[in-house]
Amino acid sequence: MKPPRYREDLFKTIFRWIGIGFLAFGLLGLIGILKPAGYAGTQDANGMGIGFFAFGAVFLIWQSALAAIAARKKKLHNELLANGTKVNGTVEKVCVEMGVRYAGKTPYIILYTYTHQGKDCHGESYFLWERPDVAEHDSIVVYANDSGKSTIQL
Repeated sequence: MKPPRYREDLFKTIFRWIGIGFLAFGLLGLIGILKPAGYAGTQDANGMGIGFFAFGAVFLIWQSALAAIAARKKKLHNELLANGTKVNGTVEKVCVEMGVRYAGKTPYIILYTYTHQGKDCHGESYFLWERPDVAEHDSIVVYANDSGKSTIQL
């Protein structure tokens, strides 16, 4: 499985598995296998099953929304590479995303600046799972459009 390129890809995967888990527990509650504990606030197995099932459905709806956002970002990235204006940019910083881990790895992102149509703009790369071969103040090619969206390709 490919590592995620965007935060939305990562959360999409997390929400999918949580949603599937809640749906499974909901079904187990509805068919009577999973029963409420004696000290639980509700003693109705069907109510508990419906609650778990509803939570699972909500997580899967969020997963679908995140999948749509990630697909739009991928499409924009490809459009910018194909039709965007090539401009020279400068690497501001190469950061490690410490709050994100996937398969035991932590991704990098590149923060960059560029000038497009007389405006100074800032951008952030997608997740890079290997340390990029650029350093602070290096020159980098940026693909930008007129609405201020940009991307890089290493």
